[in-house]
Amino acid sequence: QLVEVPARKVAVIRYSGFNNDDKRNAYTETLMSTLKENNYKVIGKPSYLGYDSPFTLPWNKRHEVVIPVE
Repeated sequence: QLVEVPARKVAVIRYSGFNNDDKRNAYTETLMSTLKENNYKVIGKPSYLGYDSPFTLPWNKRHEVVIPVE
């Protein structure tokens, strides 16, 4: 299903490989601290994006943590 999302400004950090809660949380914390250090105001909750099928080799998998900012 395709859903139209209104335009917004987000900060993103990309990573690859296996994905689990610990890794996702670590990248979320890294992005949050970078935003804080650079005086960006976070205006929403972090979300996760994964782009590859379960059959993709682990080292080729692509993931992102996305955080809305002002």
